[in-house]
Amino acid sequence: FLMPHLQGFEVREFYFSPGAKPFKAERTWLDEQIIQCDSHTQLLTQLQAFSPSTIYLRVSPHTRSEYLISVCRVLFPEAALVVEPYDMSCLFDSAVLGYQSAQDPAYVQALQGCAVALHYADALVVKMGGERFETMPKPRPEIFIPMFPTSAYADDTVKQPLPAELAPLLNNQAKRKVLYAGSASARELLSGIGSVDGANLIRYFDHVIQDEVFSLTIVNGAHFSADEDSSPKFSGLMQRYQAAAPKQPAANYLRALPLDQLACLAINFDLGICCAHYAEDRVVEVTKVSVPNRMTTYLNAELPVIIDDRFEFAATLIESFNAGKKVPAGNFEVFMDTLKQINLIQAKDGVRRLKQHLLEENNKNLASLLLTFR
Repeated sequence: FLMPHLQGFEVREFYFSPGAKPFKAERTWLDEQIIQCDSHTQLLTQLQAFSPSTIYLRVSPHTRSEYLISVCRVLFPEAALVVEPYDMSCLFDSAVLGYQSAQDPAYVQALQGCAVALHYADALVVKMGGERFETMPKPRPEIFIPMFPTSAYADDTVKQPLPAELAPLLNNQAKRKVLYAGSASARELLSGIGSVDGANLIRYFDHVIQDEVFSLTIVNGAHFSADEDSSPKFSGLMQRYQAAAPKQPAANYLRALPLDQLACLAINFDLGICCAHYAEDRVVEVTKVSVPNRMTTYLNAELPVIIDDRFEFAATLIESFNAGKKVPAGNFEVFMDTLKQINLIQAKDGVRRLKQHLLEENNKNLASLLLTFR
């Protein structure tokens, strides 16, 4: 999203995962420009040779990369440091930052990384908004820049033909094709549902495929390769949804797709579902104020969004623009009735208006960011 706006800058992109998370090729026309570093030392050597005046650092508990914030601040004390904390890293509320959970190292790391970002960053890019976000205490409120994840490139990629191997997914007689494109784990099958209503995706999936009006396609953004098929995280999902009914499958299960392929696939669906699924809804504060990536995947493909009320701000956006429907978390009767009754023509019009709104907000905030550090 940043690249088209950086005319006049010399820009280099680096990828390094301290957690050894593999690089995901998503936009082939851009990914070939990314310098992949195999080690901490190689990354820092490359950065020091480049001597950047501005660093845009995207960190994540999934890659265990939050420590790079303080490293970059020490190595480049004069550089403008812009940090985008991904996913759970956005827990910056003071009450949340004071909480520690020894049972979840990734959660603790996210909290610590967020505290470091608040202390060292010159700007903190967050995909958040709403009244709750505005009233959250922020030690340095002037550094917060609300942005929303966008897929601006997809306006071009959706014009490309659907890859041949994906075409059979659409060959069924269901009246409404439903897409879930996000992370999902079979651990919910193994350990049982959480105590919070709607915290378990399996229930949502099962209700959809039990009604012959619908077909469901799951694109699991956390399942990267065939090497992971036997993992307890994914094998149960594959067995449950990969071939629900061989002659006319009600469900299809796919591993993660490159974003350009996902964009081509998504435009062939009628609805996208976006429901809370964290065990015990442990990141409820983030859920309340954030804009989920999967929601913007649906909006970009002009799919109406069915979202639960645990996503307070995101659900408000959907309702305000009539770009889908909000449902009570865990109320599956309302969920199914909503899937059947929603007016797709009206909702698609609302999706187009909401997408334009998000792009305008992003452009405004991005312009402010670039002016600050030119």
